[in-house]
Amino acid sequence: MSFIMKGKFIYLAHPRTASVATEAALLFTCPEGTQTTQHHRMLHEIECGEERTGNEYLFTTIRDPLDVLASWWTLNTQWHDKLFLDFLNHFHHIYLTIDDKLFFHLPATRGKYIRYEHLQEDFNIAMIFLGYSPKLIPKLNISKNKIKDYKSLYGTKEIKVMWKRFPVAMEIYYGS
Repeated sequence: MSFIMKGKFIYLAHPRTASVATEAALLFTCPEGTQTTQHHRMLHEIECGEERTGNEYLFTTIRDPLDVLASWWTLNTQWHDKLFLDFLNHFHHIYLTIDDKLFFHLPATRGKYIRYEHLQEDFNIAMIFLGYSPKLIPKLNISKNKIKDYKSLYGTKEIKVMWKRFPVAMEIYYGS
């Protein structure tokens, strides 16, 4: 879902980035806001008029791109008989990628994002910037059978594949 404070801000959720927990914290922080009913809604799907004035601050959550896909791989059991590298080379999902790009909200948000790795800190900064007193982000929607450290799933080969498939997302975390 996305979260809208008409005339103030729009939070655009991205899968596998603690977006459910972030939305819950937004609802606690700004109870007068509106949660959209469609999960991971795109900006162009939020109609002008009732839901949007056009002047809102836009932001999203992002996460290490390799961890996003490792999380997706562990969640989707049909891939468990395949190596993570095979998954990286062949996967596609409408809610994770658009035009084969991870973090599809970044052009709209112009780099305004909350990093998964610094979730509470970045959330606090965004809320204070917007004039709100931030609340704690709850632990929600945590994957079952979660691997403690996704980095154990990938090495040099997987990183090279990710640079080839998702250069913009990789540059955010690993530099150019």
